[in-house]
Amino acid sequence: MTLFRHFGNKQDLFTAVLSDVPLTRASVESSLREIQALAPRDGLVAIGTRQLEGLMDHIVWLRLQMMEPGSVPPTLRLPGFRFRDLLTDCLRHWQEMGALRRDIDPKLASEAFADAIFGFVLANKVVFPSDNHPSPKAFLQAFVDVYLSGMEEAS
Repeated sequence: MTLFRHFGNKQDLFTAVLSDVPLTRASVESSLREIQALAPRDGLVAIGTRQLEGLMDHIVWLRLQMMEPGSVPPTLRLPGFRFRDLLTDCLRHWQEMGALRRDIDPKLASEAFADAIFGFVLANKVVFPSDNHPSPKAFLQAFVDVYLSGMEEAS
């Protein structure tokens, strides 16, 4: 009997494969206040590092969702951990504190930040996996510098 026949369909097979991988949003949500207390550069590196690590820890989800988007049961889809919402809250807080420009929509800015992190993981771990890419830490440091050059309030 083949593996596929044992499970009967792709959804049941994916459920069996993915159900053992623990997902939690507590680490990101519980640290929101900690991150908001940091300066924007340190906060973005902290929240960005957590998101990068979370995505890289769940690379199986990314690969399956990319290859078989309609076959992964909704209950097993990689949750967004409310990352964009949490980041929007942080950006808005830093804007209110005067550390970031207020004329930039924090929701759009969080989308840009989240998409860059997702793109890094996708390119480096799914599409073009190799050892020739910058480390996640090096990427994040460089990206936060570039990102903040457009977000920080002029001194």
